[in-house]
Amino acid sequence: MSELFTENKLIEDAILSFDNEKQRESLAHLLNAIRTRMLEGGQLFIPAVPAEDNTEFAFNTVRLNDGSEWLVFFTSQTEAEKIPAKSTLTYGIRESLQFCIDMNAPGFVINPWGEAPFIFTRELIQLLFDADSMVQEGEN
Repeated sequence: MSELFTENKLIEDAILSFDNEKQRESLAHLLNAIRTRMLEGGQLFIPAVPAEDNTEFAFNTVRLNDGSEWLVFFTSQTEAEKIPAKSTLTYGIRESLQFCIDMNAPGFVINPWGEAPFIFTRELIQLLFDADSMVQEGEN
């Protein structure tokens, strides 16, 4: 399973670059890194807590300073181990992003306890999906 996550270093490096530069170009590079990993079948770790009957899961969230609660996703096992979750699920990146949209969550935080956490808003997710659709239409 670790092979599925090794290439997520592309995302981690892009997050660090964005965190250091906070420029439009570095954000575009980050979105492209996420899209690239999405198209390659990349996966994310999602911490979850099983319900008492073990038939469903509640997903861990992180509360930001403004009181809003955001989903939490991790790019690697090392990052996922920074939170004491009873269970960690793996999902494809595309499915994880769609899951966030479907839940009507404000977004999610990638590697919230990492060196450079990244807040990925619903608006950025939708922008990524829209850009991906335009690229795919251009290729056909």
